[in-house]
Amino acid sequence: MSSLITLVLITTATFVLYQLFTLQAKAEAESAKSKKRKQILDKFFKEPAPFVGNYQEHKDLLKALQECSQDEVTEYYQKLRYKTGEFLKEFEQSSFAPLFEDVAFIYYQKNHPDLEKADAIEKARKDFNFLCRK
Repeated sequence: MSSLITLVLITTATFVLYQLFTLQAKAEAESAKSKKRKQILDKFFKEPAPFVGNYQEHKDLLKALQECSQDEVTEYYQKLRYKTGEFLKEFEQSSFAPLFEDVAFIYYQKNHPDLEKADAIEKARKDFNFLCRK
């Protein structure tokens, strides 16, 4: 009987330890993923040039933004709107527009999930055109 109780205790302890290590590993992986996402998003505002002319960087930025929460996307989009004037001094409107519109589209997807895709694209274009007025 005592060997059965010992076996149950060992099995239970092993299971609990396995769960703790698994949860810790998942948390560490999520933390690393979150850190990398934040680096990509922050890098755009520090060095926007690689993102404007490079499809892979542009795609990585959008992928990172898709993984963000609604609040994070909203904050990022508002920051982008604020900095658009500076970016337009550095880049041609036609080269910066696709990046802005893609970020705006993600913003509208996250904040207005019931909005049709065509309407979200239209709103993103209107936002950009509004910000480009002098």
